[in-house]
Amino acid sequence: MSAPIIHHLLIQALIAVEAGGSANPDRAEGDYVNGVPTAHGCLQISDIMLADVNRITGSAISQDALYDRHISVNICLVYLSHYGTEERLGHPATSEDLARIWNGGPRGAWKASTEIYWLKVKAQLDRFAGVWNASYTEFTPARLPVDDEPKHKTPRSQGHAQARIQREGSAKRLPPDNCRPAGLVFRVGVTNQPEADQF
Repeated sequence: MSAPIIHHLLIQALIAVEAGGSANPDRAEGDYVNGVPTAHGCLQISDIMLADVNRITGSAISQDALYDRHISVNICLVYLSHYGTEERLGHPATSEDLARIWNGGPRGAWKASTEIYWLKVKAQLDRFAGVWNASYTEFTPARLPVDDEPKHKTPRSQGHAQARIQREGSAKRLPPDNCRPAGLVFRVGVTNQPEADQF
């Protein structure tokens, strides 16, 4: 069974849509039934989804653990990897498929009711500076030109940069602070998951 490729920016977009309006996204609660929340944490994981992931993994993750971002993200990865396989979907999973599964459950990729949710996630993905491929699975970050004197640096930090160049004995340009490497790509089953603070 081929696990889907899950881009870390998709996880960030899901968090922004699910709990972005909360003052503390990691402590967010929602989907109240009789005054009791049934969705918890930064990814608004429902009690039903938690039970399903516990069944899939044979674990016993508690509801309280959903307020830990690292645990919530790992639950999301397990859930999307289980239901977002190429065998289930009939094609390699796109970010749209995965977002709609996250919103609508195992059959969410085919539900019309999840189309609006995908548009919200897509809007979050489009906010990142760069270019997505057509299936929103590969991201090329924007590279901004290097200025000799970047406007965002203070005079003191510019002086330190110039001193560093002089110490190194070359007039090479320093890379811009705002150039970031391409985003991490998750393939479930890999044990070197990034830390929660990278999300």
